[in-house]
Amino acid sequence: SLRIIFADACSACSFSVWGAIAASLLQARRKMKRYRATSAQVATVRRGVRLAISARGSAGQPAARPGSRMRHCHALMSGMTTHSHSARIKLIALDLDDTLLRADLSISEENKHALQRAENMGIHIVLASGRNYNSMRRYAEELFIHRRGDFLVGSNGAQLIQASTGALLEDLALPAAFCRNLVEDFERKGYFWQLYIDGKIYCSRINKWALIDHQLSSLPLEVIHDLDEVVNKDQTKIVIGGEPAQIESIYRELIARISDQAEIVTSKPYFLEVLPKGASKGAALERLTARLHLTMDSVLAIGDARNDLEMLKRAGWGCAPANAAEEIRAAARFVSSKTNEEDAVADILSRLVFSAEAPTEIR
Repeated sequence: SLRIIFADACSACSFSVWGAIAASLLQARRKMKRYRATSAQVATVRRGVRLAISARGSAGQPAARPGSRMRHCHALMSGMTTHSHSARIKLIALDLDDTLLRADLSISEENKHALQRAENMGIHIVLASGRNYNSMRRYAEELFIHRRGDFLVGSNGAQLIQASTGALLEDLALPAAFCRNLVEDFERKGYFWQLYIDGKIYCSRINKWALIDHQLSSLPLEVIHDLDEVVNKDQTKIVIGGEPAQIESIYRELIARISDQAEIVTSKPYFLEVLPKGASKGAALERLTARLHLTMDSVLAIGDARNDLEMLKRAGWGCAPANAAEEIRAAARFVSSKTNEEDAVADILSRLVFSAEAPTEIR
């Protein structure tokens, strides 16, 4: 397609105008190669070139001056990406587990330094996790999230949290009656399920998935002895633990059965989450950017799992580490060659925010 564009330009342009157009096209070609341009984006560049090199205006009008045509060309080419990036990145949203965190649940020094550098540039840093505040707090404090922005997205978008106090600015919930019917169905089918109440995990019975969650989140774990006492009020989410194949089967079942009443996601291959309708990391970020008077085009989001998908789709720059699930890598605009064990977050920021070769739209 670009060869055709070059041919169009050569046949219709003077040498002086062509030099400027060629420079713009070379820059466009580099962007297209690096950021997977679509046929629609190629068509946008073609329109820009044809406008720039038009020898005459509309019928009966004098030809536009080369400088004017080039300004129109550049204006069109600035829209070649799927999002308009008239402003630089102003907010970075980060998943925790398997993205920012290593397997030992720590944040590497390289990732810390990269986030500090971004914050020093005036960029908001927002942790967006399936965890609740009690489980996210130590990471927020370690990264000094409260210094700028002061926001966390928790419980996979069901909660918007003030980082410095833990106050819930938004708190979506599943109705108590819905929860009661659902967990009774889970009990009949023998599923392992759990709730999160007052900073604790309440599980239907002790099982390895609840113990894994306890280890990952550091939240106290208790067994539910009186179902009536626990599910007599609205809940933030219900989690099912199981082998990945079973979780995938339950995921398809619940999508078909209750997706009109709740959001269904997997946060790990062995955890399925039932969330309030409208709760997702992407939706929460849209509400947060509105609070901050920003646009989603100015958001760079990084995640690895199915619960990150909406966030990556809605952000101007949705990115993923190399260890992300296949469908997440396919949806991401940029995929790092590094895994979460290899400082993928720092790698993504170095390439898309700090580098002199970073796309001009986000610098």
